[in-house]
Formats: sequence, structure tokens, C-alpha cells
Amino acid sequence: SLTGGATSWFSDRAVEVSAAGRGHYMVCMHPHGILPLGFSFNGAIRVKARQPANYLPSGLNLREDCNGVQAPVLWRIPFMRAVLQLWDACTPATKQSMKRLMARGVPFGILPGGSEEVAVHEFGKENVYINSRRGFIKYALEYGYAVVVCYTFGENDQYRSATFLRSVNLWLL
Repeated sequence: SLTGGATSWFSDRAVEVSAAGRGHYMVCMHPHGILPLGFSFNGAIRVKARQPANYLPSGLNLREDCNGVQAPVLWRIPFMRAVLQLWDACTPATKQSMKRLMARGVPFGILPGGSEEVAVHEFGKENVYINSRRGFIKYALEYGYAVVVCYTFGENDQYRSATFLRSVNLWLL
């Protein structure tokens, strides 16, 4: 059954997953938020803890080598790169990296809203950004991956942001 964190909101019956039994899953987490806590704690870290029976619905069997894709800019920051490599559960979110994971059939998580979703973050409001994000769906179809959509309710309640800078933030991206 689903226990702990945001996953306790739903029963197993609320989640249906199928990918022809091959285990090729792309777990799309929303929203990104200032720091992607939903992705980190409800996604990769729990599976890497090798306790999928406690945190995943029956039928969603993620291999222990599951991965997550992160913003490429994080890999250019010396300290962050070291932390990401230490976790051994993530790779840069580039076309080449995603295709490499998919060619090997590795299940992985992604935050499709990316940096734009960080820019539209607003405390107490559930904002997501998906307008021009189609590449990940194209790759899922190309490689036979099931797209599993996950939403962490309350992610936008974790941090406050300066909404008056939103237009500048979006322009910078």
C-alpha cells in the first residue's frame, strides 16, 4: 500500500500503471517548486532506499538502477555536481542523456516544468508549466516508455518567492 509523505493521500486503486510489463517508466513529477522536494523524497530517494513496496503502487516496479534527470546547469556547479554524483541517482536532463537512459531501458524521473516552473512558483498556489514541453513525450513514444504522472500536493507551500520578479525570471530563461 502507499504510505508516507504525499503518497498517503491516495489508495492503490487510484493509480493504474501499465507498460506492457517491461518496466519502462518515465515518472513525470509536478510541480517543480523552488527546490523539488516532491521529486527528491517521493521519487528517487525512496526507490533508491530499496523500499518500493512501502512507497509505490503495486504494478509500478522500478528497478534499483532507476535514475532521475536534473537541470544541466546543476552539473556545472562544483559542489552540486559532487552531491549529485554521490547520490548516484541522477544525470543531466539533456537530449543525449535521456536517450542513453531510454536505450538501456532505465526507469527515470523528470520534472517537465523545469526552470520555468520554478519561475512561476507562488506560495500557496498550484502553478505548473508545461506549455512548450513536448520532447519528453516524443522520446517516451519512440522508446516505448509509459508516462507516469505524479503530483506532490503542497509543494508550492514550502517556500515563499518574490512574485514581483516573475516576468524578469521568465525573461532570463
